[in-house]
Amino acid sequence: METSAEAPDATPFFGFLFYDAVHGYSHPPDFPRFTPYWEQINHMALGPDFDPEPYWNRYRTAARYVDAQLGRVLDDLERRGRLDDTAVVITSDHGESFNEHGRNYWGHGSNYTPEQVQVPLVMHLPGRPGGVLEGRTQHADIAPTLLEELLGCEAAPERYTLGRSLLAPGAPRDWLLSGSYMGYGILLPEYQIAVHPTGAFEAYDYRMNELEEVRPAPEVSREVLQALSRFYR
Repeated sequence: METSAEAPDATPFFGFLFYDAVHGYSHPPDFPRFTPYWEQINHMALGPDFDPEPYWNRYRTAARYVDAQLGRVLDDLERRGRLDDTAVVITSDHGESFNEHGRNYWGHGSNYTPEQVQVPLVMHLPGRPGGVLEGRTQHADIAPTLLEELLGCEAAPERYTLGRSLLAPGAPRDWLLSGSYMGYGILLPEYQIAVHPTGAFEAYDYRMNELEEVRPAPEVSREVLQALSRFYR
């Protein structure tokens, strides 16, 4: 049953939409493309001297297609008079590399550079003013933000998450964690530490230059290990 903006349906609802077009670099065949465009992806052709522009344009086209689908969702909420009182969160699980630093890194899951770990995060909370957050954030901040701002949760975030509310004041973070398939990354302001399942690690700057003399500060190592084991019983 359709509803109008004059008489919106007040029934609470929850929706989760996962668009994997950007993951597969796909879109409908008649969707407008950025050019030059890579018609047939062949990962075996990728290399340090491969021209990334056609590949990048295919990814950009997929991202624009997803953007159009998000626009349809928001337009529908507005048409039904639900946008103002509906919390909306738009984000992604990871970014993609296109050999930006000449180190032959493509796709995701291979390092913790900004190209792979920095993603959009747009959040609309009913009754809250808009603004831009300048500090470093993480996906783990989304849950406490929604629980505190929308559901009145009074439990301290550290009881159930490694994050904190995006709207709560807090000191700048010395480090953040980023997970990969097997290992994880410790993201510090000036460099990253890639930790492997064996416990071995390497330090890199954010252009993937190895920093052979850098070691994590003992207090950071201790805090990270405590965070990783906090919810194990």
